[in-house]
This record gives sequence, C-alpha cells and structure tokens, in this order.
Amino acid sequence: LLPANNVIRVVRQSLPNGCKISSEVKEIMLEITSELIGFVTNHSIEQHMLENKRRTLLPTDIVQSLYDLDLALFAPPIEAYLHQRTEILKNAKAVDKRTRNNKQSPQVQQKIEQIEHILHNQYTLEQKQCDNDNDDDDDLNQDIDIQFIFDTHNK
Repeated sequence: LLPANNVIRVVRQSLPNGCKISSEVKEIMLEITSELIGFVTNHSIEQHMLENKRRTLLPTDIVQSLYDLDLALFAPPIEAYLHQRTEILKNAKAVDKRTRNNKQSPQVQQKIEQIEHILHNQYTLEQKQCDNDNDDDDDLNQDIDIQFIFDTHNK
C-alpha cells in the first residue's frame, strides 16, 4: 500500500473544511489508489514496454496507458506535471553547468543558491514524509506542499 498520510492528505484537499474521514474510508482509498497504480503500471509494462522490447518503463508509457484504459481524464495533469518537472531539471542542469565553469555573476550565483535550497528542502521534505508515515493524521496539516516549492522556484 501507499503511505497513508499522502493519500489521506489528497482526500482531505478534496473535501470541504471541517469534514471528517472515517477509518473505513481511509482504508478503502488506500486500496483503491494501490490497485489503480498497479493496474496502470501492469498495462504500461505489457502494452508499451514489452511490445517495444525495452527494459525501462518511461513516463510516456504511463500517460499512454491512461489513454488506452479510458482514464484520459487523468492524463493532462500528469503531462503538465512531467513538463514542469522536465523544465526544472533542465534549469538545474544549466545552473550546474554554469557553476562548473565558474563564469557566473552574483545574480546567477544567488539563483543557483536558491535552486539548491529548493532542491534540498524538497529532498528533506520527502525524507520526513517517509519517516513520518505512521504519524497521526493531525500532523498532515503541518506538512509543506511540494507544489509550493515548485511555484516559489518558478517565480
């Protein structure tokens, strides 16, 4: 199963303020999300990866499987996320390349430090979430949203 805190946080974001979630609903949502991920992954492996005789599952395989399985509603947000992630990685690589050349201005150096700080915070957040998977649901409201980190970076 997926980490309960992550799934429950997504469910809570979809509900009006003040709504409570029963423990049965939490269990059901964990099962549903795990099954959906397994279903899409299996289809991706069978229809895209193995047919093309590849040993690596690609993000495009997952997106194409969503369309194949009539889950096209979920594909555009995932495509947007992948595009945003690719842009951030390109920017980070460009910054890294400039850093190695030591030809950056103070403004560029400041931007590099900001990106490094963002990436460090994201890594630290992911580590904390892994460590805190068994904490109370009340702690979920205190987590920093990774999307906030990406939004801050893009401004």
